[in-house]
Amino acid sequence: MREDQSILIIDDDVDYCCLLQLAFHEVDVGNPVEAVHDGQSALNHLRQLTDGVFNGIMPGLILLDLRMPGVSGLEVLRW
Repeated sequence: MREDQSILIIDDDVDYCCLLQLAFHEVDVGNPVEAVHDGQSALNHLRQLTDGVFNGIMPGLILLDLRMPGVSGLEVLRW
């Protein structure tokens, strides 16, 4: 993965997100690791990146929970 890309974790389990972020930190991954905790927040985040609303770092890797309440991971994939 390129250095100018981030890792995005999309999961409704906050503890799981924290564990993944800690694991990436422990192995010294140099890329920023971001987490959002529901499908709607994921869509908002990705839309803002693709529309140029804010100057965030485009994810090079997305870890996506498919089973989330509300907007599911499958709906995020469809988008």
